[in-house]
Amino acid sequence: MAAGLSLRKKIAFSVVTTIAVLAGLNALMSAREQQQYGVTHAQKEDLYEATATGRKVLKAGVRVQGASSSVGTNSLGFRGPDLLDPKPPNGFRIWVVGGSTTFDVFAPDDSKTWPALVGQQLGVEHPERVVEVINAGIPGEVIAGNLEDFKDHADSVKPDLLIYYHGPNDLRDIRFGGPPPPSGPLEKQFALLRATRGAINKRYPTLPEEWANARLSSHDLNEMTRRIELMIDEANRRGVPVLLANHAFQYTPGKTGSEALGEIGEICVLMQMVPDNVVHMFRDYNTLVAGIAERKGLPFVDVRSAVPSDPKYWGDALHFSAAGSQLAAEAVVAGVRSAGYLK
Repeated sequence: MAAGLSLRKKIAFSVVTTIAVLAGLNALMSAREQQQYGVTHAQKEDLYEATATGRKVLKAGVRVQGASSSVGTNSLGFRGPDLLDPKPPNGFRIWVVGGSTTFDVFAPDDSKTWPALVGQQLGVEHPERVVEVINAGIPGEVIAGNLEDFKDHADSVKPDLLIYYHGPNDLRDIRFGGPPPPSGPLEKQFALLRATRGAINKRYPTLPEEWANARLSSHDLNEMTRRIELMIDEANRRGVPVLLANHAFQYTPGKTGSEALGEIGEICVLMQMVPDNVVHMFRDYNTLVAGIAERKGLPFVDVRSAVPSDPKYWGDALHFSAAGSQLAAEAVVAGVRSAGYLK
């Protein structure tokens, strides 16, 4: 009887100890998140609001300061400072559309996003002009959302150029009919679980057998073309020139299978595809964007080739590090320069 009681006490002690250790680790992870980003995971949701059409957008006038990033939104709800009011006679405004890769989630502050760097570099090259950039990228956004914002604000902003940098969100939306499912309640509450799942998805993602047959169809590509052309047509109606850019991702050409998985595992999970098919997806999509540019006589920037696969240029498989943002900005500036928009 005593031995059985002792065993029960040992088991209870082990359970309590394990729970205490996990709780401590979770508290440390939560504190680390807040220290890095200025908000907890739960507080991030407070930075967003729903529009009349149900879109999830960033609130206007938000400022979040952490050790590794500083993010602020202007009066339009876009990342970066407010525009000059009124627009200067020598002003040149660039409207940049996209999702989190345009918002530039790993940029340490608003002035280091690749759209902001584009504006800074063009301003140095053309001191006679006042160059301003509207970073209209919103994490998770698709083209239709950017189009809605452009229609709402273009008349007051008066952009002189629209730069397109989209891809992953619309491709996933076309495949699945919506955004990725939200995090479960446990993952929302526990930082340790989020960190563990993220590490597993990056290093050891689970790829079910049925994903081997998942690829973009001709219908998917046609729908993607339709969406891009809607954005172009709206800009054309307002007399705003368009520059198209393809989409970069961290992948070393020639790698296949498990070697490619080590670089693009996160995208495989996002798109529910095996690595080789993810590579084909980006190749097909980027070819499509280049083809639209050629067919419509629009300038095109090959951002995909401008940013190497070296990890120093990447925060993760889709998003640039600060060094990658610099290379992307230089490629886009070269495209703007070649098109002669600021002559």
